[in-house]
Amino acid sequence: MRKPALCFVLALTLALALAPAAFGQQVSGGDYLVELGPICPATENPDGSFSGGHGFPLYVGDGAYRLELGVLPDPVIPGNALSVHTGFGAEAFYYICEAEMNFRVGDTRIRPRLTLAVEAAYGAEDPLNGDQFLFVRTRFRMDTPAVGQYTVRHPWGTEVFQVVDTEAELVGDNYYLLADGINFTYDWGGFAPLCPDLTPCVFGSQAPGFERIMLSPKQGPFLVQTGFPGNTGLLGDGNPATITGSPVNQNYFRVEGPTDANLNGAGGNIIETTLFTVNGRIWTGGDCPNIVTPPPPPPPPPGEDTVTVDRARYNPRNGKLEIRATSALGLLPMTAEWFNSAGVSLGSGDLSPKGRQTFDVPFVNIATMPATVVVRTQTGVSEPFPVTVNPAPR
Repeated sequence: MRKPALCFVLALTLALALAPAAFGQQVSGGDYLVELGPICPATENPDGSFSGGHGFPLYVGDGAYRLELGVLPDPVIPGNALSVHTGFGAEAFYYICEAEMNFRVGDTRIRPRLTLAVEAAYGAEDPLNGDQFLFVRTRFRMDTPAVGQYTVRHPWGTEVFQVVDTEAELVGDNYYLLADGINFTYDWGGFAPLCPDLTPCVFGSQAPGFERIMLSPKQGPFLVQTGFPGNTGLLGDGNPATITGSPVNQNYFRVEGPTDANLNGAGGNIIETTLFTVNGRIWTGGDCPNIVTPPPPPPPPPGEDTVTVDRARYNPRNGKLEIRATSALGLLPMTAEWFNSAGVSLGSGDLSPKGRQTFDVPFVNIATMPATVVVRTQTGVSEPFPVTVNPAPR
């Protein structure tokens, strides 16, 4: 039985709240996903096995790159013939770009996480031929230590959330109260093949039905890891690195909270990272594949790191701040941030691979020099370390 025509947000994940939040419309965006390849149909054989393709478009394009399906696939589901044929389980990605921050606030962790992706999945989750669903995802999650407004700036746009102390409820068409902080997922796409049954089709692309992905209010071009693709055939290698390609000049992930939010553990209400993991494989031509060949599994994430600041000395004569720190796991990058006595961030920078660096941070006098330093790695953050004067004042 053919599904009715669907052009809607498939899933807007809203968990129920201890500290609910309200979501406001995206500030910026645009039409960037402009091209889909032909559908690679999967054919069920009399014995229940499958031949042909995976049932999704051959590629998704943003005008600069055409990406094929197959990065970060879920494991094959044993006993599911379609999953065994395609080489992945409930979902796989054409493209995924993620960023995460990690801050210690007292005994708790603040770990905002951002996901921007183009994903292939199934309406009922388990692989079922004819139930293929293609969508573009914007997801943001974090615990919120204080009520008030949170502004999230990311490479595809800006989102505004209002965390309130009320019971969870839906307000109007655009505001949703969330759970345990902000837990926001916006998925937009379509099933296929619906378009042959509709008059007229939306765009008349090569992938009817799936083309509804191009109507998503929240989308952007494929962001690219700095230094890629070169001749790698990839938009990134899955390791944390800087990126290029934001259409709104925001090649960073920033959270701006209420003034009393203390998001960084040192009194600051603004936290930011420019490091993203990017996964996307460029289509190099050819017909539909028989299966998606999963890439080798990524290495396991590092465990929790212990970061120790060994030295933080400021020279008021030349405005030099010398910092030395140690990562127990030897993780890089190590990023230092320095604060004044009120806990307001005065600046940040990366340490060298040896865990040391001297920064130019000229201040007017000793009274306005940095008071403390915090150093972070991917999975660890140091305690605030006091800055001493070198040479000592006379």
